[in-house]
Parts: sequence; structure tokens; C-alpha cells
Amino acid sequence: MSTRSFICKEQTDGSYYGIYCHSDGYLTYNGAMLLDHYSDAQKVDELLSFGDMSILREKIHPDPTKEHSFDYDKQQRDVCVFYGRDRGEKETSARILTPEMIKDSWCEYLYVFGKDGVWRYCEISSEVEPKSEDLISVQSGLNHEYKQMGIRRPKNFYGYLCDSEIAEIRIMQEVFDEYDYDLSAHENLIQKVKSELEEFKDDMLAKSPTEIYNEASKIRFYEYMADYIELEEIDEDKSEALCKSGKHILGALWDKMLDMDGFNIGNVEDADMLIDTFVSDNAEQM
Repeated sequence: MSTRSFICKEQTDGSYYGIYCHSDGYLTYNGAMLLDHYSDAQKVDELLSFGDMSILREKIHPDPTKEHSFDYDKQQRDVCVFYGRDRGEKETSARILTPEMIKDSWCEYLYVFGKDGVWRYCEISSEVEPKSEDLISVQSGLNHEYKQMGIRRPKNFYGYLCDSEIAEIRIMQEVFDEYDYDLSAHENLIQKVKSELEEFKDDMLAKSPTEIYNEASKIRFYEYMADYIELEEIDEDKSEALCKSGKHILGALWDKMLDMDGFNIGNVEDADMLIDTFVSDNAEQM
């Protein structure tokens, strides 16, 4: 059984100009699809210009090099299917939809692209004509819907989730949240520092033996700090702050080290103090 809906654009006089959509009109499909792919007034106008549709998808226009028709096995899976364009039906054009027409339809959802550029929706009742105050933002509705499920909305998902799928997504999100917490900032910092170290070594290989000898202490310092950052425990805030410093991290730490008295390369406490000092001194710029 299809979930029917109306997709409309609010006009300057407050009326709704729209089309009928036969399938998947519920919030987590049509609502999400409209929000993600049709949140521009011109795109909404273009969508409505094709009239009533069987199903809403990410794209309006099919790839001209491939077949696309109303027949299910001949559809391009990311392209809308319209009754007029794709099945040759007549009298499917968009029109002004009065509250009475909406109430007396078989549709279950009403979507309206407002004059302010915000998608809003409401469920349609056969008992009461819809009013503008009944409409709530699609974004708020989706947030509430997925909060009730105990998950965040999966990226680029349009459809219905059964209980087992919700449970699986919840577990996956919990696992990835923990992974992201442990690795996101720190892993990015490690990769950046390793890249800087390789860049520095490549630069050294292009220098004369004398220049390399004169840079020996910097080479040892860079290698030590790169290893320290990778192997020692640096909390999330420090990792993120270092990554956001916008500087060549190893070079910036070297410059900061030169200002410190008695820095002992290879001393973990000195390395801790160096990073703490650098983060503290640059906190406002980060």
C-alpha cells in the first residue's frame, strides 16, 4: 500500500501550488528527500513543473544515454518517475490545492516549501482542513523521529527502518562514536605530523652533508616529537588544538623549544611541558 502525499510551494498570497506523489510520502522518505535534494526555490519550481509523480527521487532528469520509463524494471533508480513525462498521462500539471481538496484527498502527508525557503509538513486528516499553523519544519520532524528511535539519521538514507535495522544502526553508531572519539583528532594529528616529518626528511636529502650535519639536532628533535605524539597519550583537546594551530606543527614546536631553558630531548616530562606551553600560548589563535 502506498503512502500518498502532496508536495507544494507556498505562493505570495499564502496558497499552495503543488503536485500529487503516489509513493513513500512518509517523513523519513519524502521529507528527507525534499530536505536534502530540493531545498532551493528554483529546484522546487523545476520539480513541480513536471506535475504529478509516482515516486520522488534524488534527480529530476534521467541520464539521456540510458533508458528511463514508468516501468519498474526500466527506471533509473535515482531519478523521479512522473505520470506525464514517463507514462504519457494527461492533466497531471501542478495546481493550486485548497485546504478542502487536501482534506478530502486520500493523501496522508502534506509538504510545503515556504516563502522563507523552509520545508514544512503535516499529516493530513480527513476530519480537519490543514492550516498553516499545523505545519512543522521537516528538519525538526526528522530530528524528533530519529530521536524516538534512539539513533541519528543515517546519512543519505530515505526509507523505513524496522526494529532490527534500528538496533543494528544504534550499535554501529555507538561503536563509531567511540572510534571517532578515540581516533578522530589524534589520528589526524599523527597523520599530519608524519607528513611533516617526511617532508622535512625529503628536504634534508636535497642538502649538502654539511647542511645536514648542522641540522642534526633539529632532525633528532623532529623524529622524537613525531614518535612522542604517536606513541604517548595526548588527550583529545590537545590533539585537536595542535591540529587546528594552522602551523607546521613540528617546526612550531621546535621554535617554542628554543625559547625554553634546559629542554631535554627524550624527556617525556619536557615533551609534555612543551606541548602544554605551545597549546596554552596559541589558544586564542586556534
